[in-house]
Amino acid sequence: MNEKRKAVAVLILLLAAAFSVSTTPVRATGPATDTLIFKRVPVDLASKALEAGEIDYYIFGLRPAQAEALIGSPNVTLYYAPSGLVDVVLNPAPAPTGELNPLSIKEVRFALNYLMDRDYIVNQIYKGFASPMVTFLSTYDPDYVTIYDIVAKYDFKYDPTIAAAMIDSALTKAGAVKQEGKWYYGGKPITLNFIIRIEDERREIGDAFAASLESLGFTVNRQYMPFGQAIPIVYGTDPKDLEWHLYTEGWGKSVVDKYDVATINQFGCPWYGWMPGWQEAGYWQYENSTLDELGQRIFKGNFTSKEERDALYRRATEMIIQESVRIWAATRLEIHPARIEVKGITNDLGTGLRSPMTVREVYIPGKTEVKVGHLWVWTEASVWNPIAGHDDVYSSDMWAAVHDPFVWRHPFNGKPIPFRWDYTVTTAGPLGKLDVPSDAFLWNATEDKWVAVGSGVKATSKVVF
Repeated sequence: MNEKRKAVAVLILLLAAAFSVSTTPVRATGPATDTLIFKRVPVDLASKALEAGEIDYYIFGLRPAQAEALIGSPNVTLYYAPSGLVDVVLNPAPAPTGELNPLSIKEVRFALNYLMDRDYIVNQIYKGFASPMVTFLSTYDPDYVTIYDIVAKYDFKYDPTIAAAMIDSALTKAGAVKQEGKWYYGGKPITLNFIIRIEDERREIGDAFAASLESLGFTVNRQYMPFGQAIPIVYGTDPKDLEWHLYTEGWGKSVVDKYDVATINQFGCPWYGWMPGWQEAGYWQYENSTLDELGQRIFKGNFTSKEERDALYRRATEMIIQESVRIWAATRLEIHPARIEVKGITNDLGTGLRSPMTVREVYIPGKTEVKVGHLWVWTEASVWNPIAGHDDVYSSDMWAAVHDPFVWRHPFNGKPIPFRWDYTVTTAGPLGKLDVPSDAFLWNATEDKWVAVGSGVKATSKVVF
């Protein structure tokens, strides 16, 4: 999901002051606020909307210049969380006979890591409100300690000379020809369709990356689009049709996760459905059976020790970097503003004010209504369906207000916690088994009814809640 959910992080010094959770007023029943109104507010107008009282808090990250203008405001408090991710996803599908998609070549994709000027992005575009990324985790993620030496080994710096040498070698082997500084294949310029989002800093990031590609001889067709136009092309067309070659993805984290199982799969393992082809029937699919095996073992807990799990995670991470289907840019320090009278806020280190805890506990003393601003509330690409829907961060944030997860993550340390009711776990794992009572039952979807499990059934763990 560009802007789609998943992944997470932590700031220490800068965020320390925001780590408290306000206490909501005691009520007999119901949430802290009777009515939440979500309102679409373009990010450039968010500050004025807050100052005017048109919204009470805003859950899409402000631009740094906007945040600086609000510092010292008597009406607004700023909350910070490293909850946004930015990358450029590449289309590795092969071109039709007689044409060439350079991004189908692994060596070309890997070389593009040296064309991402992360220092420029962090310091000039985000004005320091971001940190560089070279893979799917940032330095703020709890699991970063598991892979930090792998990341350090690559440590991509902006170096067009290195990128050019690698690309020249790979494209020449593929039969491309460079004439007067431009790449050609079959007598035609090698053209890349680059879809660049326009609502936020991704426009500047896309332009900078496109300029670097052009400097190495590619012809770049820059296509500037908002969310609703870009999503159907990138995620709704067959990659082999090559309607797009590159896209400026943006992601909003959903939790801070002590032991990651989803992020590594989402951003690197095809089976999970977020690699080009998207596991859509009939589409060309990016495939990597080794990554699928590693990712599923991590996701399903198919290991017997933390050491074994970490070894799986490390191996998958290095393969994902080498495959380079995504070129990572930065973790954004999301800046969420709220009017000073707003109470009940939890500044989640994975989501900031987008936390499902905030949306349940937020209130304004003496009022029964809170107005929440977001970049989008509805778009043509939003799917309001709890089964395989809510893939975009905008609808997901509203969906979080009206349904309960079974388990959530602590907003500061990422450990699993009960969301609404306590639970106890009895386990014989990782190698033992528990006897399941024969009169225990489960849902049989084929027969459309509950059925007894019968005798001789074993389980690794039991959860009582």
